[in-house]
Amino acid sequence: MKGNYFTRIKIFFRNFIESFLPEVDGLEVEALERLHVKNPLSNFILPQSFDPDLGFFFCADNTVGLMYELPPLTAAGEKTVQALRDGIYKADLPEDTLIQFILWGSEYIEPFLQSYVSMRPEEKRWFVERYADFYRKHIWNGPFPEWLCPLRNFRLFFILKLPYSLNQYQKKKEELYHLRERIFSTLKACWFYSIQGKTPAADSDLLSDLQSQP
Repeated sequence: MKGNYFTRIKIFFRNFIESFLPEVDGLEVEALERLHVKNPLSNFILPQSFDPDLGFFFCADNTVGLMYELPPLTAAGEKTVQALRDGIYKADLPEDTLIQFILWGSEYIEPFLQSYVSMRPEEKRWFVERYADFYRKHIWNGPFPEWLCPLRNFRLFFILKLPYSLNQYQKKKEELYHLRERIFSTLKACWFYSIQGKTPAADSDLLSDLQSQP
């Protein structure tokens, strides 16, 4: 009750102040606030459980999903776009199927730093560890005062969500197997080689990672 009370007061004063402001084209206050709020990646996917045999996961919105983690492409030409359109977007998929490419700025950059340190000879790793520690301390505020840009590991996810219930999923397993193979072949033809190889990236480890992402 107390939270709702303060929310109503906040809305009242916001509306009161905005009533004196001139009407201009631009962001609304709520839209501006949303720019500064980080939503967990799992909010966009809603995973709950995973089928390790077929590689699909079940979502809270009563859908069945397939996900691959892909290395981000620095550039994509017309052939890539055409292959995605023909192989995925024009595919014979159920109505209300959701197709997503999510470029996620993760603050978890530790694998890059560990890889950077391990590339050096052991007798020199103490020195490069100092560089790694420097970046660890500046993940949120950026490395320099003049460049207040947070350090991020940009991860690219491809998600296909089908409007199937659990019972429908059980009946369509063979069909979904061929769909998974076709999707993977299309992504591979577009040079989106899955980081996890041929296995869908929505394995149990990544599922836990998504659910715990801040």
